[in-house]
Amino acid sequence: GDEQQSFGVIFSTWSFRQLLAMEADSAAPLFAAPPFSFYAAASVRSRPSPSARKRGWSAAFRNPLASRSDDNNGFASNNEGKACWLRLTRLTPSDIPERPSISNPAIRRYLHQWREVNSEEFTDCGPNPCDIITLETIGRAPKISPADLAHAQTIKEFLRSFKTYLLKRAYQKQLEPLYNQLFEWVQTENVHNEELVWGLGHARMCIPNEDGKTTVINGPLIEILLEVELSRDGALIIRPREHTGCSLNARVVAGLASSNSDDTSSSASSQHQRLTKLHRTVAELEPLQFAPGQPSTYIPLLKRIAVELSSGGTYQPSSSPKHTQHALPHYQMLVTEAWVVYARSKPTTVWARDALAFADQLLQKEEQVDIPRAALALTHGPGVFDDAAEPDDETVVSSASILDMFWKKKEEPVVEETPKPEPIVFPLPTSDSQDRIAELLLCNELPAVVCEGPPGTGKTHVIANMISSYLCQGKRVLITSKGSSALSVLRSRLPACIQDLVVDVSASELTGMRQLQQTVERLANRVSCASAELETEKSEILLRNIKALDDERDEIDRKLGDHTNHKRKMIRTGDSQRLAELAFDLIETVPWLARTTISWGIDDVSRMRNKLSAILDAQKLCEFERVSTAGC
Repeated sequence: GDEQQSFGVIFSTWSFRQLLAMEADSAAPLFAAPPFSFYAAASVRSRPSPSARKRGWSAAFRNPLASRSDDNNGFASNNEGKACWLRLTRLTPSDIPERPSISNPAIRRYLHQWREVNSEEFTDCGPNPCDIITLETIGRAPKISPADLAHAQTIKEFLRSFKTYLLKRAYQKQLEPLYNQLFEWVQTENVHNEELVWGLGHARMCIPNEDGKTTVINGPLIEILLEVELSRDGALIIRPREHTGCSLNARVVAGLASSNSDDTSSSASSQHQRLTKLHRTVAELEPLQFAPGQPSTYIPLLKRIAVELSSGGTYQPSSSPKHTQHALPHYQMLVTEAWVVYARSKPTTVWARDALAFADQLLQKEEQVDIPRAALALTHGPGVFDDAAEPDDETVVSSASILDMFWKKKEEPVVEETPKPEPIVFPLPTSDSQDRIAELLLCNELPAVVCEGPPGTGKTHVIANMISSYLCQGKRVLITSKGSSALSVLRSRLPACIQDLVVDVSASELTGMRQLQQTVERLANRVSCASAELETEKSEILLRNIKALDDERDEIDRKLGDHTNHKRKMIRTGDSQRLAELAFDLIETVPWLARTTISWGIDDVSRMRNKLSAILDAQKLCEFERVSTAGC
């Protein structure tokens, strides 16, 4: 329990073995359709087991990839061509019947006699006669008394129906947490930035320490990334994620290998070669070759891993009586076919892992592939263009000199004028730095531009404008991010007319395909209702409006320039210079007034001027009256 919580376990082999044991304990199928279905490997066309109540790992259902329709599965696959490993449903209240009635007097007498015969065993049971019936006690039900032999068939039927009722309740109690935990993970996947892994094979080894304690290496061997889809009927469909392949559990394999290593350099080198070869072998395998419902598809690989990781490594079926975890000798590795599904945080180097895998695929391509320069620089390094670049002279252009183009004017005169490029129109406002990024990508056609900055500086704003510009050029745009939350924010920044064109595949490829289908349908409906002449006329009107706005902007710029030149000329006159000297004298004489008036606007200055004029006029009037009175 503690180990499972530390690994974020969703469910494991033991969870479903208990469910299968309940199905096998029932005389008839518990449910019309199995609540969970394991599928066979894509290359195996196995038929379902004729006995649904005794189905096991070897009786896996046929994979939808191998057939267009499912047989006896209770549902029809709507994802032809996609591998599927497990389908998990949730039991509804209608699947669990009500508790059988004990209104029949013969049944009540039988239960009363049962309680009296085993009174010591049922001391903790409640007063209800049915409280004594459990899955453990129903197998020890007493014989029917001679007085009730006439009702023997009714009593036997009651016991069978009550056992079925108990099995269904226990089945629901075991299955519902598995479904709920997986469903909750699907809902919070993007919040916690986690990925789901199916670990095939289980390895265990006990290593004694110098302090007398024992270190236990315990975990899955083969890891395969998963994706989960919520179908229309509420079922959860688990399948291997495409284009991710298989890998060994690096931590477990490293621990097992280090415990078996010698001190000699030759032994360490040999072990390193074996591990490298083993990692390469597993990486070349396809997840479609395996199926957790069919251990025979991966048991041979587990046996090979057990032998190559440890000289004393052995394989045993997890259901074998010899499989005892506590009696495992020291330094002896035990491998079983048990599996586990668990969630883990996405590695911080996930982009590097994907880039290396992409680079390996490019190197394996025999034919020449046209790769975008940005992708080629990412996977092979910036030096990949050094051999292809052949400059005309030996002058080395540094990054500083490139940046100088934006800040310094060329000293040499321009010999011939180049046509002015068309202005870039964006749906959202831009700043000078954002315009510079757009110029590098759209006008200079650089393969990549790195844009860095703290939150709130407009990086998402720039990306939204660039997406809109690329779409206007008829290009397709792929946006990637470490987390899907950033993609959601970016989508909200796009114009409403472009948001309908977005296809989100961050949850799963199937969800993305559905969005793509809906987008195509919307576009088809829009095209079918559109008129070419009308749309052309709208485009011409918009272009004329843009031209008029550009002319208006140019006229405003011209007026601002004229106004600036006029004010500059005014400052150069004698009166203006005298006014400036008075202003400096005022700043030195009354600094508090300068600090106050620096934040004034034109209206504040006008009001101040009017008040001063009124004061001066009042002073002149008083002076005139004083002079007149003195003359009289």
